[in-house]
Amino acid sequence: MRLLLLLLAPLAFGQTPLFPTKSESALVDAVVTDAQGQPVANLTAADFEVLRNGRPQKVHSAEFSKEESTVLFLIDDLNLTCDAMAQVRAALAKFQPGDHAIVIRTSATNGKSEAVDALTCYPARVAGGLDSVTPKGLAAGARSAIELAVGGLRPLSGRKTVVIFSGNLAMYRDAIESAGRLVTLANQAGAVLYGVDPHPGSDPATGAAFAVLAEKTGGALLQSLAALPPDAGYYLIAFDPDVTLTAPAGDLEVRAKREGLHVRSRTGSIVKPHELTSLSELPRRTQLLRGLSDPFTTGDIGASVTPIFTNTAQGSVVEVLTYIDARDIGFVNLLSGSHRYSLDVILLISNADQRIVAENSRSVFGELSDADYRHAISHGLLFVLNLALSQPGPYHVRSLIGDGTSGKIGSASQFLEVPDAAGKQFCLSSLMVMGERVASPLSKPAGIQLGLTADNPAIRTFHPGQAITYGYEVVNPTIGAGKKVSIEAQVRLFRNGSMVFEGEAKPIEISAGEDPKRHFVGGKITLASSMQPGTYVVEVIAVDKVASLTVARSTDFRLVP
Repeated sequence: MRLLLLLLAPLAFGQTPLFPTKSESALVDAVVTDAQGQPVANLTAADFEVLRNGRPQKVHSAEFSKEESTVLFLIDDLNLTCDAMAQVRAALAKFQPGDHAIVIRTSATNGKSEAVDALTCYPARVAGGLDSVTPKGLAAGARSAIELAVGGLRPLSGRKTVVIFSGNLAMYRDAIESAGRLVTLANQAGAVLYGVDPHPGSDPATGAAFAVLAEKTGGALLQSLAALPPDAGYYLIAFDPDVTLTAPAGDLEVRAKREGLHVRSRTGSIVKPHELTSLSELPRRTQLLRGLSDPFTTGDIGASVTPIFTNTAQGSVVEVLTYIDARDIGFVNLLSGSHRYSLDVILLISNADQRIVAENSRSVFGELSDADYRHAISHGLLFVLNLALSQPGPYHVRSLIGDGTSGKIGSASQFLEVPDAAGKQFCLSSLMVMGERVASPLSKPAGIQLGLTADNPAIRTFHPGQAITYGYEVVNPTIGAGKKVSIEAQVRLFRNGSMVFEGEAKPIEISAGEDPKRHFVGGKITLASSMQPGTYVVEVIAVDKVASLTVARSTDFRLVP
């Protein structure tokens, strides 16, 4: 079985046919097993019956395919506890892949695969809705990410299997519109959906809505990854739909005429996409925007994105730090010894309905000295640009990078929930973490920044024993008696859900001349020399003692020897 976890991508445009067939009829895929659960591979079109609203359709062909399925594992880390994430890591470690095993999360993508043992959790997200993220926002963000991922499968040929690990499969209970979109996307992509709640002792009834959704695509709700049906081939059935029927989608039924056989299929036909113009023939901006739909054109440039939410007197702003792996850029080496680059960067923020609500873009070009070029090849480039947001809510912040020299395209995304700062909600800005001697990239002009080091806030790679700094804003604290505020803040470090450091809760002092509604807080942590390499989460908890409110922000970093 070939495993492939795609970069998150939104609704896909059609490209080549999903399933090669000579017929222009409608298509539906089906898996047939006998009474012992063994696959049956010797059936013909005469052995099948396709019903639409109970009425037989004319079946043209039934071709059995042993093509290896593409399997997409979606790790919904927005809705997984630390214990459940450990279960996910253990399940994937035991699963024996064929050629590839590439892991992504609903919270972020970085253009490259992620190791299973690097999957981490954010304790504040599952401890009563801290981290300035609401349970409703987590569910909306996860649904959006799942839709983007399933839509991104469409350009691939053949049948696909999507396994969603989530602790909130009930997210589809009241989200009828989103559930309908997901079924449509799965049919368009020829994908079968499975759901697994890895939380120990989880109640299957909470995933009942997802189970119905999954069954419409030929999938199911699983108790564990071990229950995933083996990849034993499937039938591709072509039939003439009765055009006199005006029935809604999801009305198909596939039956086997031989007794004792069990058929598992989707309830809607597979949508065959149309071919598109070659990518190289499209305008440059259109090529980049195609990166919103085609994951295979967006992984050529390594990238990651770090959105920093802040609040100003003019409203909420998201400063977007896009790290670009310069090794993937096509530099032009000039006779003068300098190196020319030309990049197009598009920043987009999409809401839970996948509607783009904010956009900014730049074409940047320049020449690097040989020293700057070598440093960029070793440490990368940083592109900084901001986006204004008028409304609070859950969003996905995305960067699309196009190299004007090589034609390569890269992309990265990150989930972010923006609190209602304009509505006087007590909240924190995003948490920014960096090396002790690193200057904030937000203090520099927008555009490309050189001279990166690994402890930059867009990369966040540190060493045991290193001193790191952190910074954030306290926004809208409650003003009590004597026009004073009373806030305490605490810093904690976690690894795989276990706390490895707990700082002392300290009061935040706001001087008389400062704006109490927006107060910057900074601090320093010296990482213990005994800390083991791996992925860590740093969390800041702030308590508004006047209003008895607690909020938190967190971000992750890597510790290397």
